[in-house]
Amino acid sequence: MREETVSRILNVERDATLLYEDARREAAQIVAAAQTAVAQQRKQALAAMRQKAAQILAQGRQAADSQRADVIAHAGADAQTLETVSARHFADAVTLVLDQVTGRA
Repeated sequence: MREETVSRILNVERDATLLYEDARREAAQIVAAAQTAVAQQRKQALAAMRQKAAQILAQGRQAADSQRADVIAHAGADAQTLETVSARHFADAVTLVLDQVTGRA
């Protein structure tokens, strides 16, 4: 082979090697950038899910507090009603006993 042909072949081989190395570096940069983007998206998604979970928890607590207040209010009203009925029955029982003792009945 002629020296010029050998030189051209070596130049083409060198250029191919440089292109290969450039492509490999660029691919590594793309992979690193993608990994960074994925990590950032993961952090953002995790933060959003934590915020949503906190919101759901707060809503659940608020609903539970509201229901508890309703139950306590109804229980208080029921207790007042029972106390009133009980006092009336007690008064009726006392009157009955007094009537029995005094001979009015």
